[in-house]
Amino acid sequence: MALNQTLLAYEMPSKLDEIGPLASRVHHALNDHKHLIFPVNFCLEELITNSITHGLKGATDRVIGVTLSTDGQ
Repeated sequence: MALNQTLLAYEMPSKLDEIGPLASRVHHALNDHKHLIFPVNFCLEELITNSITHGLKGATDRVIGVTLSTDGQ
């Protein structure tokens, strides 16, 4: 991987059913690094679910930004 490369820049509505489309984007972004797809998607699902459920109290009118990048290591 190149140094400081952005692999994914994605904005999603704060709705739990939008996690699936995000997972597809992550899968595509990490296609060359298949061993990272499951753990990254698992972490994002937990973070986003908790953010929407607890942090945003279920508000669906917000936007969540997700960026995946690498520093080359």
